Amino acid sequence: MNETMENPRVMKPGQQTEIEFEGLFDDMDPSRNQAFYDYHKQYPEVYQHFKRLALGALASGETKWSARGLFWVMRWKQRGKRKEDGYMLNNNYSPYYARLFERDYPQHEGFFEKRMVKKTL
Repeated sequence: MNETMENPRVMKPGQQTEIEFEGLFDDMDPSRNQAFYDYHKQYPEVYQHFKRLALGALASGETKWSARGLFWVMRWKQRGKRKEDGYMLNNNYSPYYARLFERDYPQHEGFFEKRMVKKTL
């Protein structure tokens, strides 16, 4: 597999808005969407790292993977500072990144298992 992270459907970090996400998160809890938009805009490097790991897993022959599992690997590799929300990576956003990845790389649709996100209690 000779894929790169470059994809014409992906805007440069910080350029995405709710319009670019239209319809992508219809199966998600709408009360969490704005928090994700803000997080994604503030930390575009999270998606870059997510894509790099997902493409690496695909290149090594994986056919299914967990978005949350990628977050665990990212935490271990990053060992970075906590963000303003108190987490290095907030697990609440892993399903959003799975959907973004499959939108940006439609040839890999189904790589991540997706479920409807439960509403906040």
